[in-house]
Amino acid sequence: MHDVFTNPNLLVSLLISQTDIGYKLVTFYTASATLYLAAAGALFQQYFASVLSHQATKATGIAWFGLVLSVASLAAPFGIQQSRKEIEHRAARYADALGLPHERFTVVRFGGWLSLVVFAMICVAWTYLVATGMK
Repeated sequence: MHDVFTNPNLLVSLLISQTDIGYKLVTFYTASATLYLAAAGALFQQYFASVLSHQATKATGIAWFGLVLSVASLAAPFGIQQSRKEIEHRAARYADALGLPHERFTVVRFGGWLSLVVFAMICVAWTYLVATGMK
């Protein structure tokens, strides 16, 4: 059995690895959020094009699809925060053993909250479009 806390070189490698994983996570999340925002924008464009061309059934279908997609997207910010907490906890254990300050992953924390606000706003917009389209 090998105790990693007795080997400073291994601890440094593990700390760097956890920090690297954290920032790879935020890069992947940013790319995914950008893709979602592009898809939402395209759906909004299609919705309004359908409304302007008087295709109410098509517009309603697009609005419902956008609403379902936006509700599902609300899980992403909570997932990134849970992942951040786990990575932050592991990195903190290694930093403590080395006597180093903890990495707080502020960018991940801020990005998670910001995306939650933006995704919620998109969800509210789709909800409004679905509600007004049903009248």
